[in-house]
Amino acid sequence: MRFIAGIPKGIVCFLGNLLGILIYYNDYPHRRIVKRNLKFAYPEWADGEVRRVSRRVFQNLGITILEILQMAFFSKEDFLRYIRIKGEEHLLNAVERGKGIVIISAHLGNWEAASLVSPCYFGYPGTVVARNIESGVVNK
Repeated sequence: MRFIAGIPKGIVCFLGNLLGILIYYNDYPHRRIVKRNLKFAYPEWADGEVRRVSRRVFQNLGITILEILQMAFFSKEDFLRYIRIKGEEHLLNAVERGKGIVIISAHLGNWEAASLVSPCYFGYPGTVVARNIESGVVNK
């Protein structure tokens, strides 16, 4: 399974989009939740826009799933090529002064990758704070 680390980003995105579309069409309960939440957040959106964005949500999920599988086999060097840090000078300054670092991320994109910044980039252990998801199956 180590081969997955070497798959080019473009192919991962293509396959992730396909995986996301499969999930979209086969996971009616979650598709319904996404559409309901989008209609609540954006009541002015037409049904076509809600449908289009809902599909993109699942396509992004598919990409994230494959990226997480891929990162499981990344070396430190692979990871450092994969991630870009904005404001890197602030983090380096804090590390040089012996200060801790707190990275806060919105739940957008592959935020799971942020958990690897501290150990891979700075050589310090990292901690992730999250809450359990309502699905017991997912939490296992």
